[in-house]
Amino acid sequence: KLKNKKIVLYFGSLSLTSGHAVDLLLKSFIIVKKKIKNSVLLLVGGGEDFDLLREYVKKTNINSVIFTGRVDKEEISNYIKLANVSIDPVYDNLANKCRFPLKILESMAVGTPVITGDVGDRKLIIENEKTGLIVKPGDEKELAQGIIKILMNKNLAKKISRLSPKSIRKYDWSKLTNNLNK
Repeated sequence: KLKNKKIVLYFGSLSLTSGHAVDLLLKSFIIVKKKIKNSVLLLVGGGEDFDLLREYVKKTNINSVIFTGRVDKEEISNYIKLANVSIDPVYDNLANKCRFPLKILESMAVGTPVITGDVGDRKLIIENEKTGLIVKPGDEKELAQGIIKILMNKNLAKKISRLSPKSIRKYDWSKLTNNLNK
């Protein structure tokens, strides 16, 4: 069912109280869907708000949202590789300022373009429009514009896909531990 679709991916906890702004992503996807008819939002993961988010999708009649539920951690990279863009939706709050988002590194490692908000250390990880996109946190319209930009601009998506795996080599455990020993 995903052939010839533009796949927008979120993977992680579907828990709104823990700083994961899946509600923001759903609001953004409504805007994306109006512009890119063949887009699909793939939500991979489970959590305390799984049913609440599914009800929201039904109530707002958002087309093309797929909830996979929890998957084995070994399968996550397959979902990331399948996606055209991976989203780390965030609000500007203390939880997100203090979190180091591994989902960003995981997406960058396989060359899937990432979009996240300008919160905490995210700008240290992503160089805007080179290794991903940084948008205003908590802004559904700006997040939607970022998603549309990646899905519509093949050259930008290819550039990010090429540069992002190289840019995260500095986060390799062997390099990090070596730096600590100095």
